[in-house]
Amino acid sequence: MITLQIIVFGMGVLSLYLSVNYLAYFWKVDRAIGRSMVFLMVEQVVSASGTLVFSINSMHGALSGEHEHDWNSIDPKLAIVLRILMFVAMIHSNVHLTISIKSILSSED
Repeated sequence: MITLQIIVFGMGVLSLYLSVNYLAYFWKVDRAIGRSMVFLMVEQVVSASGTLVFSINSMHGALSGEHEHDWNSIDPKLAIVLRILMFVAMIHSNVHLTISIKSILSSED
């Protein structure tokens, strides 16, 4: 189980790294679709960061030798706030990206 926790943590770090790098790339794009991609990458950074908090919590429990039922030591209020932030960022980026893509598609007609 520890190996899986380390793999999940590594995937989270990679996801965060890629999202930050792509955010920096799209920040330089001077088009509406670039701005939409920035919002998408911000959502990815928020989601990856929130997921990493949960991953670190579980990995700490696994490495400490705690039983897996005791790994969830994150305060429930903090967990709710993290999930709300992730969903708000996701909704915002999805709406913005959809509007940009619809605009591009309608301009091609």
